[in-house]
Amino acid sequence: MNCDIADIADFIEDNDGFAVYFHKNPDGDAVGSAYALVLALKAMKKEACAVCADEVPEGYRFMTDKVGSVPFRARHGIAVDTSAPYRLGEYENVKMAVVIDHHESNSFDAKYKYVLPESSSCSEIVYSLIREMGVPISSLMADLLYTGIITDTARFCSRSVNRDTFRAAYELSALGADTVSLGRRFTYEKDSKRLAVEKRLLEHMSITHGGLVAVTYLSHGDFEELSVTPDDTEGINEVIDRIKGVGIGVLVRERIEGKCRISVRTSAKYNADRFCALFGGGGHRYSGGCQTDGSAEEIAERLSEAAGEFIDKQDSL
Repeated sequence: MNCDIADIADFIEDNDGFAVYFHKNPDGDAVGSAYALVLALKAMKKEACAVCADEVPEGYRFMTDKVGSVPFRARHGIAVDTSAPYRLGEYENVKMAVVIDHHESNSFDAKYKYVLPESSSCSEIVYSLIREMGVPISSLMADLLYTGIITDTARFCSRSVNRDTFRAAYELSALGADTVSLGRRFTYEKDSKRLAVEKRLLEHMSITHGGLVAVTYLSHGDFEELSVTPDDTEGINEVIDRIKGVGIGVLVRERIEGKCRISVRTSAKYNADRFCALFGGGGHRYSGGCQTDGSAEEIAERLSEAAGEFIDKQDSL
């Protein structure tokens, strides 16, 4: 059950020594919400750091390197943009005092838990919390939070976008977010390696079930041949999002041989969270993910069949 966001602000005011945790394979929303909160805590003269099982992707380091987050033995854990303990990787057993998230399937147990599934990004929630904390928003905080919003909403094109999304973006712009540069960086600008990745995904693309299912993959061999890093596949779901009429879109990444990370996007008619739950994952109404063992090609084939069966079952209800 949710506490009030004011309760979290009061807890932070009365305590010190915070580690802000965010999920492994971090995306822009996880990075943006975590590092903006760390900056806000530091502005309150609190000791704080950001912690993740994986390194911050290179594409966000131009902001995070300015935060000066040095790990220490913290007294209180805060989890942001993370739906379940296992998503923290090696930190899954850390007891969290505070959980801030927007995943409906959030399974954390914490005294101060604030989950808002209707929010299009965790960064929006953290923005509200920072205002509740009474901390002035710096231009770097604004950049981080705006990055979280635009990356988690596919540049305001996801179905989770609502008026609160635009209100937060407008206010962050007024507070100094470099909306033009950030928009170009995370929308248009692509290097030759990213273009090669998109080309390979299109080559592997399978569109079935009357155009309702689109599945593609990057195999372990593709990662090695193209010298691909996680940075090169950040937000790569846009390759599927561009296909008109798709009900369930699936992207499989096999960076480690035999270990596949799966991202799912759905139309308004089909629930991504429920589909991913069939494979031990979860997420949001329109986006989700899971992990499984096997080769990318065989997993892609299996999920293509499963997506078709899921659509048939939902359509028959």
